Amino acid sequence: MMILIRELLVFIFFAAPLGLFIHECGHVIPALCFRSDFSLISVGSGREIMKVRIGKLHFQCRLILFHGAYSLNERNEKFSLRERAIISICGPVMNAAGAAVLWMSSLVHISFSVYLFGLFNLYLALVNLVPFRIKGKSSDGYRFIQLICKSNEDTG
Repeated sequence: MMILIRELLVFIFFAAPLGLFIHECGHVIPALCFRSDFSLISVGSGREIMKVRIGKLHFQCRLILFHGAYSLNERNEKFSLRERAIISICGPVMNAAGAAVLWMSSLVHISFSVYLFGLFNLYLALVNLVPFRIKGKSSDGYRFIQLICKSNEDTG
């Protein structure tokens, strides 16, 4: 029972925030490739406990680590519809890639928390690919489809 509690705590305080960070890296990496002037990854909610800057990339860590994350990418010249679509879809793609790597590594013995980490990445990928909009917030899948449709209208 103590091992299960330990594994669950590792998941909540380490694996879940890391999965969120991986997801946001999926948005930031292509934005930086598209020459973003400013990119931010913020993990958690509440009071800021850590701030790091590496060139154009800013990272914030907040007190309640496992409670959400977001990224922000800005450029003087607006990102094109194609660039925005790619930035949008790459968050779930990073989680899917992480889940796939962990699934392949599960062919050998892995700990329960690593197994949960793989499932959490798969969950993040799938949920963010489903197109939905609730109270002004939209999923990556919703934004991707909207951007692709707008792009097709502009070229059609």
